[in-house]
Amino acid sequence: SSAHGAVSGPRRADGVVGWRGSQLGAMGEVVLAACSEGILGTDLRSGALVATFEETTPQPHAFGLIGGSGHLFAVQSKKALWHAWSWGDKKPCYRASLPEKMTAMAFSHDASLCFGGSVAGSIYVWQMGTGCLLRYWPAHFREVTQLIVSQDGSFLVSGSADANVHVYNLADIFVEQTPKPFHSWSGHSLAVTSLALLPGTALRQVVASASLDRSVRLWDISTGQPVMSRSLASPIHSICSNPTGSEIFCACRNGEIRSFSPSCGSEEGDGVLLGH
Repeated sequence: SSAHGAVSGPRRADGVVGWRGSQLGAMGEVVLAACSEGILGTDLRSGALVATFEETTPQPHAFGLIGGSGHLFAVQSKKALWHAWSWGDKKPCYRASLPEKMTAMAFSHDASLCFGGSVAGSIYVWQMGTGCLLRYWPAHFREVTQLIVSQDGSFLVSGSADANVHVYNLADIFVEQTPKPFHSWSGHSLAVTSLALLPGTALRQVVASASLDRSVRLWDISTGQPVMSRSLASPIHSICSNPTGSEIFCACRNGEIRSFSPSCGSEEGDGVLLGH
């Protein structure tokens, strides 16, 4: 990179996440991208490289911020290890082994709980303050591809290469030795690659799931029923929504980023972003 921190040369990004300055000190909006060189933090406005986190080859859906703590984490893509960094430090401040290789990881928003999804399809729950393993159960038949925790801490959502999506009530997880899903959805025909939760609280929430079958499906947590589905021209690797949930963005295998409105049943008004 140059003296001004601009990124030089192409790098393959294996995952991208972004946060606002309230979580990262005085920084503005920062995009974190995982690549072969580690995790790169780029200022969204200027494009300047503002931070580099080394000694990691992150799993795409297993890196990011530890709640609102200002610390970053990354699960290693080829080893049963995870690392943590203080913001601004290039080298990890913490390293730990895992019981098996993890393919997904997420934290509660208060950073009190850590959820890991394994290559074998199991879900683990650790207490961050003590490091104690609180729960472990076989949740899926194949690897867990993503875990997300609802903003209000009510639900844990898991997607898997077995094409299923499960929703767990977090309160039930600590009551049952082998937690049973609050809802299970099996509308996809191929691996679920990405999940998103549209803005809402308690039961008034909608889960979006994307798949290699080229479809995005929306599910109502309150009723357990499908809300809508949209088919695209290419398999989908990642999805997210805008802050209001009025638009969903889909990163596709062909390099396109497609967008559509969940409230619009037709393809009229769909958008496409090119450049990859």
